[in-house]
Amino acid sequence: MSLIQSRPSVYDRAIALVVSNLREGTMQLDPGVARLPVELFTSVERAASELTLMRSLPLVIAHHAELPTPGSFVTRELLGQSLIVARRQDGTVGCYLNVCQHRGGQVEAAPFGSKRVFTCPYHGWSYDRDDGALRNVPFDKDFGEIDRACYGLRSVSVEERHGLVWVQLSSTSPLDVGRFLGDEVDERDRIRALRASSLSRLSGR
Repeated sequence: MSLIQSRPSVYDRAIALVVSNLREGTMQLDPGVARLPVELFTSVERAASELTLMRSLPLVIAHHAELPTPGSFVTRELLGQSLIVARRQDGTVGCYLNVCQHRGGQVEAAPFGSKRVFTCPYHGWSYDRDDGALRNVPFDKDFGEIDRACYGLRSVSVEERHGLVWVQLSSTSPLDVGRFLGDEVDERDRIRALRASSLSRLSGR
């Protein structure tokens, strides 16, 4: 049994308190010194469980302003995975494992930039920015028969929402960040947009 499973009531209460504070804008302080079991910070099992949990959740990897135009990209390390996040030609965002499908080398080393294709420096295999497809293999006759449809960059679930770019490492299915965050966040975003629109109209008079 994991540490989390062995103390479900403690964690349930803690989560409920955090959510309540966020909604009400409040904060409860412990009147004394808070003491936590040392194993919470040293347990290998707990660390593995937390990593598994984090990989199953939508995580913020970039701000939308970091990908201002089609072709813009950033590379990031997230939970031990190297990722490429790129703005496609149609304005949407794609995310791929930063791993060449030939020998596993890193496809893109730059932390950010603008490119149409990503090229592995090892053997020059290049991949399309918009769909991660394998586009070019120099001296391809030396590699034998290659089914290019099977050797594209591995996609990662990604969604742009609330000005942030979110990814989910353990899934390639479409993300639903709205469901993850809840209706309240969407409603607050809608109200802010309406206020901004009203102020813009008033200032233009």
